[in-house]
Amino acid sequence: MEYLVSAIVSTYNAERFIKGRLDDLLSQTIGKKLEIIVIDSGSTQNEAEIVKAYQHYHSNIYYLRTERETVYGAWNRGIELASGKYITNANTDDRLRKDAYEILSSYLEEHTEYALVYPDVLITKNENETFEINSSDGMFKLNDHDRETLINGLCYIGPMPMWRRSVHEKVGFFDSDFITSGDFEFWVKLSEFFEFKKINQLLGLYLKRNDSIEHSNQEAKFLENTAIKFKYALSRSQFTKNWSFDKVKSFLTQITFCSHLQTHGKLDECIEKCNILLEELPLESDILYLKATSYYRKKQYPIAIKLFELLIETNPNHSPTLNNLAVWYWANREKKKAVQLMKTCCELDTNNENARFNLAEMYLNIGKPDSAMIWFKDVLNINYNNIEAIKALRAYYQKRDPVLTEYYNDLLIN
Repeated sequence: MEYLVSAIVSTYNAERFIKGRLDDLLSQTIGKKLEIIVIDSGSTQNEAEIVKAYQHYHSNIYYLRTERETVYGAWNRGIELASGKYITNANTDDRLRKDAYEILSSYLEEHTEYALVYPDVLITKNENETFEINSSDGMFKLNDHDRETLINGLCYIGPMPMWRRSVHEKVGFFDSDFITSGDFEFWVKLSEFFEFKKINQLLGLYLKRNDSIEHSNQEAKFLENTAIKFKYALSRSQFTKNWSFDKVKSFLTQITFCSHLQTHGKLDECIEKCNILLEELPLESDILYLKATSYYRKKQYPIAIKLFELLIETNPNHSPTLNNLAVWYWANREKKKAVQLMKTCCELDTNNENARFNLAEMYLNIGKPDSAMIWFKDVLNINYNNIEAIKALRAYYQKRDPVLTEYYNDLLIN
């Protein structure tokens, strides 16, 4: 039998979901063109008996029991067993619209320029509902594909993608060492060579659970996502894309150590460690910034400013450096340059209260109070209790608007 789609079901202690999952898959409109591969990763519950009962009537269901492993290890086993032209992961607790696989596989059949497709999905908090009958109160309206957005950490592929089995010949398999983010890493890796397409249809029902792998391992998710973004960032990928994740994690640990050295006043040690790291990863922004700020704290200003300027040449959007340079130029009476840099910093870092306050005061100083008030108000949008911003706004309106004067005066009193 030639299969069009292979759906990989990784199960571990998911007895309460497995029957509904199998019924859901078997109701797909592509029928016998669907291969269902169940990888039982050492479950202590009764999935095995349930699946075997289904196998008596459905020859397109394959079952394999393994030792306990990550979900990505299970997916890899399923991919190696799969004979379908297209692969998809079928999480035990999610459900599909009956024509979901038909729509996704048909799009890949008709558009050979795409290697992966992914749909919008509904969200529910109630177990074992179907797409047709559910209590959904929300949806994942996923982003259109953009590789840079993906690399920067927005993993918008969603829970129900479908991709060509042939891509694994080019990029290999999922990294089975990941706990929560192996799919994110694989999509980033895959996007270097292939195009993705978002399908603008609601084709699935996602169960939001606090005890899911993703939601119950938030610390691991943060650490894994940080390592992935660091390794594949376009600004450094020429150096890091072939690094192992052990090396990435080690390098990030060393950067954190440099930061601790600076925090504890060990500035010379911090600079020395930064120089060693920069030999391996030249012009890395975080390391250059630590080195520059260490020289600044040592009051070796010419060296610090040269490093800040070098950092901006290589990374024009590094907002902490923009802020530091703006303050420096202002102190050295290069006011026009200072205002320009501080404004850019505020536009890039939309939650930077301090930069907004500095910019407002700069505008006041150069005789542009109207512009200053715009930024003081922006300060209050971030921190409603910023007393100095409230005082500045009250003073501005005292000769202009008695109602607003009273409003800001009340803010000070309260």
